[in-house]
Amino acid sequence: MKKTTRSHPAPILSSRSKVKPTEKPLALTNEMRARIALKAYELYERRGHGGRELDDWLEAEQIVMAELRQVGT
Repeated sequence: MKKTTRSHPAPILSSRSKVKPTEKPLALTNEMRARIALKAYELYERRGHGGRELDDWLEAEQIVMAELRQVGT
């Protein structure tokens, strides 16, 4: 009897990604980290605190990077 093998399907890329491949990545400086931390804390306070620090940081990072790209263009 012939042994069959299963091939794994190709990974599905998320269409929700907000990073455009043509955008040049920005180097993260200490000043940028400080801005992100401040924005993350603002989001944390606005939400009423509690358990989503990583989400706050990632959202703050997107906001700050978008602001910096707008200023740079």
